[in-house]
Amino acid sequence: MNNIKKHIVSIDDDSSILTLIHTVLSEDFQVTTFNDTHQALESLPRLKPDLIICDINMPGLDGFEIHQAVRDIPSLRSVPFIYLTGLSDREHFRKGMNQGADDYLTK
Repeated sequence: MNNIKKHIVSIDDDSSILTLIHTVLSEDFQVTTFNDTHQALESLPRLKPDLIICDINMPGLDGFEIHQAVRDIPSLRSVPFIYLTGLSDREHFRKGMNQGADDYLTK
């Protein structure tokens, strides 16, 4: 039996969201959280996640910039990317989906 857990990385500047994601998912998945966008982007190639969950409005890099940077890293190009954001307007939704996000969920 394979006991290796899939690895999820969550990036958000709201620590309560990161705590919630970790609490909900950590029983079934290995979860790594980042509240620093630059540190997250630097660590992603080494972590090789199976899924990235990312906010959009954050200091440093925004979620769109992180998504584009991830797609520019060959080893991460095919990793599913989900936006989890408070931005529920059609413009941001379209931008995220047009950029190639796998899903766009609002908080």
